[in-house]
Amino acid sequence: MTLTAEQERAIHRGQAVQVSVSGAACVLLRKDVYERGEAVDFSPWTPEEMNLLSAETADLLAGDGLDESDES
Repeated sequence: MTLTAEQERAIHRGQAVQVSVSGAACVLLRKDVYERGEAVDFSPWTPEEMNLLSAETADLLAGDGLDESDES
């Protein structure tokens, strides 16, 4: 199996890399990371983005009135 330079950098950083082996979706993970049992996150969202989305959702659910028109 040949990895791209970007995939190799991800492995060196301890990140999981999604690969396909004969059409089967697989995940490549450095052995030491796997043995530590660290959680692998494939989310496209960063923690900061998730916090912003969470705050925005909480505001919408709280009914702060920002989404309502100014007409009375």
